[in-house]
Amino acid sequence: MNKKYLLSTGESDYERLSILSKLYNPLALYFLTDSGLKAGMTVLEIGCGSGHMACDIARLVGPKGKVIAIDNSEKQIELAKKTAKDFGVDNIDFHVCDVFDLDKLGVSYDATYGRWVIEFSQQPAKALEVMYKHLKSGGILCYEGMSPRVGSYFTYPYTALIDEWFTYGPKIFATHGYNIFLGNEIPHHFKALKCKTIKAKINQAMLLTAEEKSVYRLGIYAAKESILNHKIMSAQDMDAYCDKLADFEKSDAISGFYSNVIVSGIK
Repeated sequence: MNKKYLLSTGESDYERLSILSKLYNPLALYFLTDSGLKAGMTVLEIGCGSGHMACDIARLVGPKGKVIAIDNSEKQIELAKKTAKDFGVDNIDFHVCDVFDLDKLGVSYDATYGRWVIEFSQQPAKALEVMYKHLKSGGILCYEGMSPRVGSYFTYPYTALIDEWFTYGPKIFATHGYNIFLGNEIPHHFKALKCKTIKAKINQAMLLTAEEKSVYRLGIYAAKESILNHKIMSAQDMDAYCDKLADFEKSDAISGFYSNVIVSGIK
């Protein structure tokens, strides 16, 4: 995976990742279970970030199962370890490891999962190939990617401020040659890998509370370095924009956030 990540890492982005986990994990876990994930399995999570999904999967596979959680950021791994300790989850092995370096772990998995990881790579298809390669025969490949289609995100009452927010993601990704719309392609990549029993669903978050709506403002802060370095906004404009987002959080408006395409297939 490309080492140049677009967003901040470690404690500075923990709040945003925690909120997103609460919003997206429930349907993802249901989908994984429906795809065959069960107690006793050994599961790989790539790009474990804050560690919340790794903990949720670890609870699902139970004490006879195990999660191998990797991230190429040492800060994220330390943060994920703290999350697991705080939640009392002890059947997770954490490793600072890139998805392209999985050979060094020497493990075969019953299932592999990732969310919003290979979008930050210029070789996403190859990353899926590596995940597939390290599955046992009959294992489950599952990936959840962004699909920020126009018309899928919304606010009610309508708020132009949020439409503007959704223009920044493609601009930021484009500065590094990454594909923010990768989720739309995932079923095609699974077919190319000859996966069997391919399933797919949309996982979209609804933002109802002030805390949930804060992901817009926190997302800008997380991408601050990229935004300023590539002159997408000036520091002054960004501060003013975040002030408006803070006001939006206090409003009665609701919002549909990123829609994800989540896909599973059997090796």
